[in-house]
Amino acid sequence: MRVPRTFHHRFIWAGPCVRRRATMAQACATTTGRYSCDIAIVGGGLGGLICAAAIRVARPDLNVKVFEQFPVVIKAGALLGLAPNAQKTLDAIDPRLMQQANAVSMGDGKSIAFTHEGVKIKEGVTGDIIGLTKGECLERFGCCQMGVGWWELHKILSRVQPEGSVVFNSKFNGYTDSGEDVMVKFQHREGDGSRESEWTAKVLIGADGAFSAVRRQCLDDGSPMLADVILWRARLATPEMMGLLNDGTVERAWFGNKRLAVAWMVNLRTEEGCWVFGANQAVLEEMGVDFSKNPGARVGYQTQPIGKTAHERAKRVVEGYPEEFTQLVEATDPASVVEHGVWIRTPATGRWGRGRVTLCGDAAHPLRPTTGQGFGQAAEDALALGHALREHGLTPAALRAFEDGRLQRVAKIADTEQKLAAVMYQESPEEAEARKAAILEESDYQNFLFGINPEPL
Repeated sequence: MRVPRTFHHRFIWAGPCVRRRATMAQACATTTGRYSCDIAIVGGGLGGLICAAAIRVARPDLNVKVFEQFPVVIKAGALLGLAPNAQKTLDAIDPRLMQQANAVSMGDGKSIAFTHEGVKIKEGVTGDIIGLTKGECLERFGCCQMGVGWWELHKILSRVQPEGSVVFNSKFNGYTDSGEDVMVKFQHREGDGSRESEWTAKVLIGADGAFSAVRRQCLDDGSPMLADVILWRARLATPEMMGLLNDGTVERAWFGNKRLAVAWMVNLRTEEGCWVFGANQAVLEEMGVDFSKNPGARVGYQTQPIGKTAHERAKRVVEGYPEEFTQLVEATDPASVVEHGVWIRTPATGRWGRGRVTLCGDAAHPLRPTTGQGFGQAAEDALALGHALREHGLTPAALRAFEDGRLQRVAKIADTEQKLAAVMYQESPEEAEARKAAILEESDYQNFLFGINPEPL
């Protein structure tokens, strides 16, 4: 989708890792407004919105505000995998969320995997996930993997937010925790100037992504690490996809040579598709494509290549992959392409927060995108936080109880997702499958991850 030129001098937020910023004249802040709420959530992505939704179900009496620094959300983002644990968690938060997600899901169809040389290695159906067929997953866990577009899920979560509860164009500018409450500062751009606001809350939640500004102040524990993998994503209209997915197939994937590529139909009802291409850092170096490993040079996602630059870099890195995929990349509207690194952290063994501040989702635990656990674990965070706030009230004790209940599970998931993701970028797909099977057997990961039965709010 091409971004309208009218947005040229505005911030644009277009989903995970799809953000744009144009240079604007610096201006002094004007008047400061002072407001109050019970809970302030920094970050209006999927993590922040599901957190707000869960808290409102657990404590409908609370005034919850979500603050997002970008003023516009555009239709973008790729496909998310909602694994069984994510579906059970959404249902435990609010059954209507799962019903609506199911209504806009990718749908059923064939899923085919090839080597990077175009040799078919596996054929199945949508719903298969990490060593389990759709039927096995249904039998063991009651549901199976489901694909939902990022944009579609964001709309679902946005619709359950009360009017005026999501405050856009609000850049986090620090906080002060007095012990009794927390005062949060925001900066809001207005034309060529800006204004400031101060919000007094009982709890501050950082859901502002892997490069969380809330985390930076609260924990001061450094930047996330590049996982030696770079991804390109694009969302496409049907004509660009139908030459590839026109025989009942809704997903095609290619593996090997330190790279992987996947093309999906995002939603058969709206007839839109997307593709994702990932490459090991070594591949970029071999092809002379630079990508800085220094997070200090890439503050957040704002400096990521987008549009024509990202498209040209993607075309260089996909060279040598099967023609049906490289032609798809070639035919893609450059404006829809975004590039970003996969950034991770070793989960903290202590806390995700201090005092009246805590973290959720990628701000707490950025994960490898292997089994759809980025959103899955954000949803589990939201459910656990809702239970803790209901039991302990708006207190630091509630936040520490939430963290204590999540740290051990997330640590194992982060470790296993890292191991599984690493084998996906092997030279040989056969070697990758063998190593993946060994990891799953050793860790009993499928039962650990999907076998939860969360308590409803």
